[in-house]
Amino acid sequence: MKKIIVLATAACLLATPTLANAAWLTWVTGLGQKTNFTYNGTNFNNQYTGSLKITSLTGPDVPAQFPSSFSAYCVDLDHFARSPQSVSLLTPQAASAHNAAFLAWLYSNINPTTNAQASGLQAAIWELEYDYDGTPGSINLTSGNFYHSGTFDSTFTNAQIYLAQWASHGFATGNATFLQINDAGHLGQDFMGPAVPEPGTYALAIGCLAALAIVFRRRRAESQA
Repeated sequence: MKKIIVLATAACLLATPTLANAAWLTWVTGLGQKTNFTYNGTNFNNQYTGSLKITSLTGPDVPAQFPSSFSAYCVDLDHFARSPQSVSLLTPQAASAHNAAFLAWLYSNINPTTNAQASGLQAAIWELEYDYDGTPGSINLTSGNFYHSGTFDSTFTNAQIYLAQWASHGFATGNATFLQINDAGHLGQDFMGPAVPEPGTYALAIGCLAALAIVFRRRRAESQA
């Protein structure tokens, strides 16, 4: 009986989404503000840092329950965002971002409501993406591949707060959907958006729970016999 329970539980845990769907998205500027930072030796002065508001996400393979409008954040400083652009919807495990699962925790747990907060979340995402190497000392907003240049402002004050929150949760991982460029010239930019299960995941999860309920019910009946 224990073996059956273990196998049933494992089946439920394996019922995780593995999105790999092509789509076209359009966007406008969302919450954010301008700040100064340095990436890979290049100074970006008075640069917009914050969210992009995805205004449409369309395609025959986009999951029906995926929102058509949401806030997204850049995970790619090597390319410029385009609208529209073609993307594939990927899980953190399939995304090419260096620290995708860690970035996903920030996205799914920090909910900015002001320009400064959204700008800080974006800076924290870039810091984890381009500097975190698995050691706490690699998180430093004053040096590395990505860092603030100039006097610290509200963007980087908030970024420090969010990175500290992530560290206080044991350098946790999370879930999100990565909107990764898939057009031939690698034109556009990689974004991160909300995690949404594939169609069928809900049904599979319900089926797993029902199976577990039957197993436990039988086990209880046997113990009372």
